[in-house]
Amino acid sequence: MEGILSIHLIEAPDGDDFYEDRQETHIIRPIAQFCNISFTPHIVLNREYFCKALDEINREARIPVLHFAGHGNKEGIGLPDGDLVTWAELRGLLIPVNKRVDNILFVCMSCCEGFSAIKAALSMETDDPYLAIVGTTGSPTIAETSVSYATFYHQLNILSRQIYSGQESDINLKDIIKNMCAASLHGEWHCTNAKNIKDIFMQKIADFNRRQG
Repeated sequence: MEGILSIHLIEAPDGDDFYEDRQETHIIRPIAQFCNISFTPHIVLNREYFCKALDEINREARIPVLHFAGHGNKEGIGLPDGDLVTWAELRGLLIPVNKRVDNILFVCMSCCEGFSAIKAALSMETDDPYLAIVGTTGSPTIAETSVSYATFYHQLNILSRQIYSGQESDINLKDIIKNMCAASLHGEWHCTNAKNIKDIFMQKIADFNRRQG
């Protein structure tokens, strides 16, 4: 079965990471390949290309996962040119993306403070900028992050396949998060979701099957 997930990775490496070729694209791409998950990477150097990458995420049969990789702090996500996309700005940018994909956008934050900061920004308005968000309240190393998200995508993919084949499967992001923490020995990964994940998966798999004919 072709994967029901579709990963859109937006990576904003700093100068040291770029020079040392420390990029999460190199980690997530083979995971997606081995799991048969659609994968679209973007390396962004400034705000223009950051926004352009978001604009390219459109409605599709698969469940879109937006994976941010870069350096974050309590204010926002840093870009290679020194600019900063604040958490409040990011929230505003994500709302139209989520609406465009029928309110089923997964957001995975692979940066320091990614979960706690964006969660605070989410409370400012009522519109949901995501279906679910995964991130950390700490400062994991790139090795810890890589192991954590390898676990996340592998297990989320298995669960989607179980639903597709009609097996009993309770989509529980919290259990997957616990496994992320255990795999990386970094216990500060968290998630929150806005809707019933299992119902969303079942509907999207039905849509996917119809489009495949």
